[in-house]
Amino acid sequence: MKKKFVNLIGDTINTDENGKKVQSLSNNDEIKTISEREWRKIVGMYASINEFDPLSVVSKERVRKTILNGVPHSLRGEIWCMLCKVKYE
Repeated sequence: MKKKFVNLIGDTINTDENGKKVQSLSNNDEIKTISEREWRKIVGMYASINEFDPLSVVSKERVRKTILNGVPHSLRGEIWCMLCKVKYE
């Protein structure tokens, strides 16, 4: 049985009965890009929570589509450091 939940930034992620993520979107047009406001929230969580995984709050498909469309210039360094799992200095 699949379960749906809405995470902190409003992204809907499907999970199976074991809590593992299940890819459900087949059409890339259905996926929204991540807004600058959402990026700020994610970067803030990454800076304040040890071992934070950004993919725990936003789907991999949304990250991919956003990267292809371009990440916000004002947060570019912080976003890339977060995605590479290094601390921004």
